[in-house]
Amino acid sequence: MVSEDLKMTVAQNCPGYHPRYLYSQMFSGMSLGSTTESCSNCVHYIRRKCEKDLFDEIKEKIQLH
Repeated sequence: MVSEDLKMTVAQNCPGYHPRYLYSQMFSGMSLGSTTESCSNCVHYIRRKCEKDLFDEIKEKIQLH
C-alpha cells in the first residue's frame, strides 16, 4: 500500500496531475475551496492506480534525489 505522503509528493511533481474536485467542503477547520494535492485526488488515479502510468516513473525520480 502506498503512503499518503508519497502520493502527495508524487502529485506535486506530476505533470499529469488534475484535481478531481476543484472545491471541497471541509468541516474540520479547513476553509471552503481547499484541496490537498495527492494522487488520491487526481482524475487519473482510478482504483488505486495511475491510469496515465506516471506514478512509478515520478516515484523513482523522487527517490533518486
